[in-house]
This record gives sequence, C-alpha cells and structure tokens, in this order.
Amino acid sequence: MFIFVKLRTQIIILMKHFLLLFLVPVSLLWAQSPPTTDLISSLHPELFNLTKNKVAVEGYDLTSYFSQDKPLKGTEKWKSSYSGVTFYFANEANKKTFDATPEKFIPEFGGWCAYAIGAYDKKVEINPESYTIEDGKLYLFYKTRFNDTRKKWLNDHQSLKSKAYKNWVGKTNQ
Repeated sequence: MFIFVKLRTQIIILMKHFLLLFLVPVSLLWAQSPPTTDLISSLHPELFNLTKNKVAVEGYDLTSYFSQDKPLKGTEKWKSSYSGVTFYFANEANKKTFDATPEKFIPEFGGWCAYAIGAYDKKVEINPESYTIEDGKLYLFYKTRFNDTRKKWLNDHQSLKSKAYKNWVGKTNQ
C-alpha cells in the first residue's frame, strides 16, 4: 500500500511539472492573437511596396477594395499621404473616406504578396487585382497566368496568415 501511495504522489508531481512546463506556455501562445495593422504606425516608407513614383498598390484606390466589386485605379488628382507613403484614389469621396481612417484601408504586410511573406518570408510584387479581405483587412497577392498565390493562400490561409504576421514582425524590427 505504501508503494502505491508513493507512486501516486510521484505521478501527481510529474503531472504538475508537465502542466507548468508544457501546457502553460502553449496556452499563452494560443491566447495571443496575431499582430494586426497596429504595425502600420511603426512602418517606414521603405517597407511598403511602392512604384518608382513612390505610390502604393500600383496606384489603385484602397477604399474601392472594400466598397466596389473590383478595385479601381486611382489618379494623381486625388492623392493622399499616410506614414510617408502616397496613395491614389478614384474620386474625392474615396480620398476623404481614406483620410478619415487610413488604418482601415492600408493593406497588410506593406502591400507585398501575403502568400510570399507567409510561405517564404520574401517580399514579392503583387497584382493589385488579386486580393482577399479577411476580418476587415486587405491582403494582396502575386498573380500571373501560370501562378495564382491567392488560391494557394486560400487553401491554407490560417497557417500562412500566422506565419506571415510572424515574418512581418521580423521585417519591421530590422
């Protein structure tokens, strides 16, 4: 009987150690949500995907991704600057919408291909007409006739999104 009690006590001690060493750190990881566009305020223009003229998203109107069936090309006539980056808009109303809450419209990962950031930790150009909006956030993708990274993203977006945020945090801290 004494051996049984001693064995039971040691099993309980081992279980407590297991809980402290394994489950508590894992539960802390689960409790953390991925970084969000709060990272935007710490971005520098050199982290954004810009044209030669320093315009983001190849001049597409960011607000149109959220309000139209497809994104619209903006013009220099209606432009705005945020965090040192220039954005074009299709009309004055869209520019005013952006100016009121720019954080709502800025694409994740500085406008680089979300799939490439998540899968390879690489900044890859995008096709501005290849995108998704998830949880109110804009994700842009590389797309050619033979390669559509948006489709790859959609097949495994939860895992890729988590990796992309971790990779992006590393890029913003460099």
